[in-house]
Amino acid sequence: MIDFNFHIDTPRLTLSHFNPALDSHCDFLVALWTQPSALRAAGGIATPNSTREKARKQIERDTERIHPETGYGRYLISLKMPLSSPGAHDTRPLSELVETYIKIGTVTMKVRQYVDTPVLPDLGFGLLEAYEGRGYATEAATGLLKYFEEVKGTREFLGLVHPDNERSIAMMKRLGFREEGVRGVLGLTEDGSAVEPLCWSRGLKGELPRIVKLKDGE
Repeated sequence: MIDFNFHIDTPRLTLSHFNPALDSHCDFLVALWTQPSALRAAGGIATPNSTREKARKQIERDTERIHPETGYGRYLISLKMPLSSPGAHDTRPLSELVETYIKIGTVTMKVRQYVDTPVLPDLGFGLLEAYEGRGYATEAATGLLKYFEEVKGTREFLGLVHPDNERSIAMMKRLGFREEGVRGVLGLTEDGSAVEPLCWSRGLKGELPRIVKLKDGE
């Protein structure tokens, strides 16, 4: 059972779970995944959900995959709104309060089981174009990595980035990830074709194979 009041706070942001029952969450994903920069950055790795109901089904699938003990999944990035009066304290539950914040992006931590490699979580992120260039993605990713390291005890992470996505490459470097080179990856597209993202690692023990294949169901 997902706790929609769960959240991770950073100085400017709140990370929380998506709720498929909320149209605002579904509409936000449509806006995020169909903006030009997202389509370019995906490079065939992801198929955008272009309607509210498609986004809702995606959130439902994501919600079903979230394991309470591991915390792996997709998180909504919201920009906190200052309270109207200094020292005020809003007593509403987070699930209600976050709806007063500005939705600006997503950050994900997913586990994919690769052949001949350890089971490692990979970090992903995306922002609305209007909020890029302000350090929000780095702040959100830093907060999520800190949560997994300090609370969940996770020490090894992966990142898959389009080779031409200079902004994401720069962010991986800021986060302390190491470039592992371009890898052929199977299982990221609906038609089963291979894509070749630039792979990054943080704290990885061992090496990635030249061809990375996702196991069925992941």
